[in-house]
Amino acid sequence: MLSVGFLIMAIVFGLQWFTLSGEFTASSGLGSWPPAINVCPDFLSLSSDGEENQFCIDTLGVSNPPSGSPTGGLQKWTANGGSATRFELHVEKPSKTRVERLCEQCKNYGLTWEGLTDGITCSGKEPPIPY
Repeated sequence: MLSVGFLIMAIVFGLQWFTLSGEFTASSGLGSWPPAINVCPDFLSLSSDGEENQFCIDTLGVSNPPSGSPTGGLQKWTANGGSATRFELHVEKPSKTRVERLCEQCKNYGLTWEGLTDGITCSGKEPPIPY
């Protein structure tokens, strides 16, 4: 009875890994990581000013700028915080320029963005533009 079970398992897994002619099928491998990139940096939220301007805000206070940062960090969002609480998305810029600006902002504010930057190195992938 045990040998019948092993035979069935060998057939099932054999069909998965080999073609009918006996050739080994190459695995498809993993795709690119991450599978999707967020619209905003990690832990930031998408917001808008009522017009068509969309930006990201820090509602948790996760901005941790490096010492000597020219911006002093992204301030935690308040209703009347102004531009010091906004992470601009630069949607009007060309692709390469936009990515460079977003990476520079992340470095200055001490933020990470999965798929774009770890806060130090920029991957060069472009995040989606919010609708």
